[in-house]
Order: sequence, then structure tokens, then C-alpha cells
Amino acid sequence: MLPEIAEGIRVYKGVELNILDHRGTVDIPLEYLKLCEFAIASIHAHMFPERDKREENTEAYLKMLRNPYLDILGHADDSTVPCDFEAMVRTAGEEGKLLELNNNSITAHRPGSLPSLKKYILCCKAPAGRGPASPATPTFIPWWAAWSP
Repeated sequence: MLPEIAEGIRVYKGVELNILDHRGTVDIPLEYLKLCEFAIASIHAHMFPERDKREENTEAYLKMLRNPYLDILGHADDSTVPCDFEAMVRTAGEEGKLLELNNNSITAHRPGSLPSLKKYILCCKAPAGRGPASPATPTFIPWWAAWSP
């Protein structure tokens, strides 16, 4: 186990959960999740076979955002997993959760995701009262920012 401080850097106990289905099932038992200082939940296309169902995908993401043990929703901009960005941004703001941007969304690893990423960012940028992201707009963070001291 890593120490709480290593070389003057605060080390957090965290995990990235795999969202496995539309019910919001994850691959880490709750008893372990409770031990973490933060958690990221993500849909990874290779582990989520029925990903073409927009409403069900959105509901799975919203369940994660309402989970008291989750802090960050990971790379929900993947164009192979369609979802309602407006509902997710609104719920993240209401729940005080973060939304992660992943550098794979602009690489060959996830072809075709750039338009989806742009739409996702624009939903977060919408000012209060003028679009889907009001009144509380969550913060987007790049994947590496979650690990900085």
C-alpha cells in the first residue's frame, strides 16, 4: 500500500469503475468502494455490449452521478455510447460531480469522437439560464488532473 504522502505529494486512494450495464452495475463491490477517497465511473465500449441505446445509456450515467461514492464520470463523450449530454451535465451540477475529458477522444483510439466531445464541452459551457447546463455547471477535468496534488 502506498503511503499517504510520497516524496511530498499527497497520494489519494481511488479507483476507476467499469459501468457494466444499464442498471448501473459496476465491477467493484460497495464495501471496497467505500474505502476510496474518490472514484471515477466509466463505460468502456468493449465491456458494455448494448451501448447503442441512448436513453438507457443516459440512465446508467445518471445513476452513477447520483451515487454518493462516485466523484467523477469518465469520458462520457465516446460517440459509440450515445447519451443525453444535457441531462448528464445538469445532474452532475446538481450532485456536485466532475465530468472527465479523456485525451483518447481526440486520437485515433476513438475515431469519430471529436464532434461528440465538442458537443459535450458546449453543454458544460452553456451559461446559467441559457441552455442545458444551468444552474450549477460541473467542472470538466482532463484525466491527469484527478491525480495532481
